[in-house]
Amino acid sequence: MKTNKIDGISKEDSLLVESEAPLGTRHVEIINFILKSPSFKDLLASEGDDLCLPTGSEGCIYQFENVSRYLTEEPPTLRDVLVCRQKSTGIQEYHLPGEGGAQIRLVDVGGQKSERRKWASQFDSTDLIIFLVAINEYDMPLEEDSSETRLVDSLKLWMTLTQVPALSKIPFVVFFNKIDLFEEKIKRKPLSFYFSDWDRWLGSQPNAQSLNMYQLSILYLENHFRKRYGGNLPLQFYRICAMDTQACTKVWKSVSAAEMASVFAASNLY
Repeated sequence: MKTNKIDGISKEDSLLVESEAPLGTRHVEIINFILKSPSFKDLLASEGDDLCLPTGSEGCIYQFENVSRYLTEEPPTLRDVLVCRQKSTGIQEYHLPGEGGAQIRLVDVGGQKSERRKWASQFDSTDLIIFLVAINEYDMPLEEDSSETRLVDSLKLWMTLTQVPALSKIPFVVFFNKIDLFEEKIKRKPLSFYFSDWDRWLGSQPNAQSLNMYQLSILYLENHFRKRYGGNLPLQFYRICAMDTQACTKVWKSVSAAEMASVFAASNLY
């Protein structure tokens, strides 16, 4: 593994940062020093995507810039919480208000391979499946298998899941998440670097000249998911950024309203 050294950081300081000791004043001093270092900025610029940081390069910088505040009694902000981007583990259940006074039971299941065996028990009373895809991870390897990217794994899982006969009458919705990070990354790493059929697909698009690279890339990925969709019901795509809470609220209202309408129709409640 390649290592990177930042001048001015002693071995003792490095050991302190790597330890699990509670955040303290010396941590803050070290982090502030690193943040100002040209070596650190060069590292993030050249290898930030390959480091597979849990919060991404942007989240790392945000946390470094705010580390002094974390030592105070000030409660965390909503952005602080969102930037943490904690993985879902186990099965989490939430109850949300729906349209017309209805209650929506939302079940969040972990997406890692080790969590998928727990999914089967949740499908019996399901009215809608939201398939969440972090589309900025098209170049990032799986933690369980470094030979395969996370997006390719999502496509394989999507095809398998939507072909399950027991789910054939359940509508699916695809959420393309982290579109902010995706839009920035494709400027440096276009999808053509990772998908051999990009040029052929692009040549088949009559309106390609009128669209920018971000728009084309989204359409390309939607096409891949549509081709692998094994369900019988209409498929909807939504683009979201967890950091933009207002936009997420609008998307959720749109999804929940459409879902309630389909449930009422199926139950002959109209």
